[in-house]
Amino acid sequence: MTKLGLLALSTMSVTLIACAGNDLEKIGSTFGSLDNDHDGYISKEEADDDEIWEHFAMIDGNTDGEISRAEFNAYMQANAGLVAEDQDVVDSAKDAKVAKLDPIEHDFATLDEDENGYISLEEADDNQIEKHFGYVDSNRDSRVSRLEYQAYVRR
Repeated sequence: MTKLGLLALSTMSVTLIACAGNDLEKIGSTFGSLDNDHDGYISKEEADDDEIWEHFAMIDGNTDGEISRAEFNAYMQANAGLVAEDQDVVDSAKDAKVAKLDPIEHDFATLDEDENGYISLEEADDNQIEKHFGYVDSNRDSRVSRLEYQAYVRR
């Protein structure tokens, strides 16, 4: 998301929160505890039984049906003190470390089973990269290119 997009999201979020007053339930869950499948995103399914549901549309700035760590962090920072129960929740997206995941030991060619130049969701399923997928797929096209993979493993 561009800086301009994040700024627009932040401005919109602050306006919506101000208009809503104290009617919205504060978010008490950290990003990591809401991201049940640990793919780096909070889906609508993961959010539907949590206090974050009321905030979902305001956080999902690109309206793709998922909340990324960047969107969660931008929303929390823009609405500091208004939407989170405590500072741990505010900091949880930026503090969510990929390093807690097991390192990827396979090379790209091994993971790209059909040799089409991309690692698909199906190829990642039940594989070592599965939990990393949401972090590796930087352009969010539901597949991982060799460049995305190489940039991620160099981190």
